[in-house]
Amino acid sequence: MRVGRIALGALVMTVGWGCNLFVGDFEAVAGAGGGGGSATTATGGGGGVGGADLDRLSEQGLIVRYYLDEAADGQGPNTALDAAPEPLLPLAIEYSVNDTNPVYVTDGGHRGLRFDTIDSEGKVLTAVNDVKVDVALEGQTGATIELVTKVEQADDVDESRLLWIGANNEFGRFALNAVSTNEVRFRWQPNSQLVGTWTADLTERVVLHLVLDSTRATPRERVRLFRNGSEITNTSTTVPEQSQVIALGANKVLALGNAQGGSRNLVGNVYYAALYDRPLSPPEIAIHTDILTASDDTPP
Repeated sequence: MRVGRIALGALVMTVGWGCNLFVGDFEAVAGAGGGGGSATTATGGGGGVGGADLDRLSEQGLIVRYYLDEAADGQGPNTALDAAPEPLLPLAIEYSVNDTNPVYVTDGGHRGLRFDTIDSEGKVLTAVNDVKVDVALEGQTGATIELVTKVEQADDVDESRLLWIGANNEFGRFALNAVSTNEVRFRWQPNSQLVGTWTADLTERVVLHLVLDSTRATPRERVRLFRNGSEITNTSTTVPEQSQVIALGANKVLALGNAQGGSRNLVGNVYYAALYDRPLSPPEIAIHTDILTASDDTPP
């Protein structure tokens, strides 16, 4: 069992997660999921953490969820379906006329979309002006990007988009980008401010959680990245100001694997993506990681 610690003042509790929990994490654990959880314990009723289910992904604060399993292979589907609660926000798949990007693949039993060629015009995107992504994120101090991906090549100058909200080919207003097969960056706000940089091996299929919580008093806790459930140190010299809110601006789109203007894709796979309007807690991340590691496709 992986061992982590809950640090609450002078109190240290040993728990079965491979990450550090801060005071705010403890509070989130106590409140997550409801239904039988206790405000003073890290585990709640119903066999879960804080009342959360151990066998399904949380829908609390869920904005969009894309399983990207519409086909086992090929380029048949024109839409990536949204599995979050209504109103649904499907993504349009724009296949490149110059190459085979993107293409559905099944890799080790996991379906997803693959980009084979760098600088492709293939895209998976939708406009998000005045729809649930815009409404849920704009003005918020917390959010989570949940992603399953594998990166075989990335653009170390222009950055390859993994999950991206922005316009044209800007770096992103709320975006998780790959700079190489072992470096990830998070950018936000209309000026694409860089507030997160992490060294993370992306060469194998990995579950990533980018967690924003600008209300944290400690700067390093405001933007956090978890790889397969374990937190990685943010080496960015700039972080969000305390309680700074998300600003998405006008005329933006949500895209997976590329930018709106194209030529900003990864070489590799995007298997699954989701957005939450709240910071998931480390215990929730541990549960989600176990579920998505086993299967990132639509549950039976």
